Formats: sequence, structure tokens, C-alpha cells
Amino acid sequence: MPPPDADEQPDGGVVRAPELTDAEPAKPDEDPESDVDPGTGSAEVPAEPAAPSPRAAQPGGSDSKAGKTGATAVLPVKRYVITSTYAQAGKWTTGHHTGIDLAVPVGSPVMAVLPGVVLMSATDASYGHYVLIRHAEHEYTLYAHLSRSAVQSGMTVSAGQQLGLSGDTGNVTGPHLHFEVRTEPVFGSDIDPVRYLAAHGVHL
Repeated sequence: MPPPDADEQPDGGVVRAPELTDAEPAKPDEDPESDVDPGTGSAEVPAEPAAPSPRAAQPGGSDSKAGKTGATAVLPVKRYVITSTYAQAGKWTTGHHTGIDLAVPVGSPVMAVLPGVVLMSATDASYGHYVLIRHAEHEYTLYAHLSRSAVQSGMTVSAGQQLGLSGDTGNVTGPHLHFEVRTEPVFGSDIDPVRYLAAHGVHL
């Protein structure tokens, strides 16, 4: 099952796109992003309210550090502003935001936070271009709304390796990276990405 984002898809379909082109998919008419599982085809999810002003806004900053597992972790993007936090209440399928939104200009490099294997490099109406990586048992990270992906399914990546460029593809209100951490490769298994990175020595 394709790993979905927290965004609504009108048709519930997923287009597999291991190699993405320069053309960006059509965006929903001014619908903010909302949570949905493309694998279920749900089309009855209300749209998310407009992205809030940066209540938790802060400059990005931590350098790479070794966490408790010994792996060296890095931030997924640099010089970001947090515009939506994890578990923020809203009109998502789960009733809360399943990741954290890091506002960055379109074209900003997006990096793998830890070593892993690319499970999917695809596109859909909600996440736009996205990449899902398996790091360890019950550890998956997802990077959504990319303008371009630089990896393909099955590739092994290292911490800090560029996965693509940030963008505003899919169901968004502005350019940002939706960063999500899951315990399984499926929607609904999300955990706090801030705590996850902190456990690996990196702080958003």
C-alpha cells in the first residue's frame, strides 16, 4: 500500500512516479492540506484551515549529531520556519496534523535525516512529490510537497544525502516541507517527529 500523507485527495488515487519530471501536478483549488490515506481512497475529508502564522516559528539550526543509537542524524532542511506542529488540531482525517511543516523557499535541498532505504519516490494529489524512507524496524520518515525528487525506490541513502528539492506540489497553501515519522509505512502510524529527531541528537 502506498504510504499516504496527511492531505486530502479528491479521487483517492495514487500515481506511482519513481522518476519525476519538471511538470508539477495540478493543485486543488485553494484547498489547504488535510490528512487522508491514498490507499483507502477516502474522499470525504474536510480541508485543513489556512496555514497559521508561525506560532512556533523559529529559525532552523542544529548541526549533525550522534544520537543514542550511534547513528549520525541531520536536519531535513536548513533555515526553516515551523508553520504547523505535530498533533496540531485541525480538520484532518485523524483530527490532528501527522507531521511538522517546515516552511522553506521552493528549491531548498531536502536531506535524509538518517541512513535508510527508499521505499517510495512517488506523487499524488495530496503529498505532491514525496519520498518515504525505511531506517530501521518501525522507523520510517516521509518528505512531502517536493518540487523534484532525486532518488528512486530501492536506493540506499546516507544521512544528509539529498533526496530532492522542496516545493509546493500537492495540496498546500504555500511552499514547505511536510516531514513525518511513522512506526509503519502506512498512514496513521505517525509519531512525534520532534521527539524522534531529538532522540537522535538533532533538535528542530
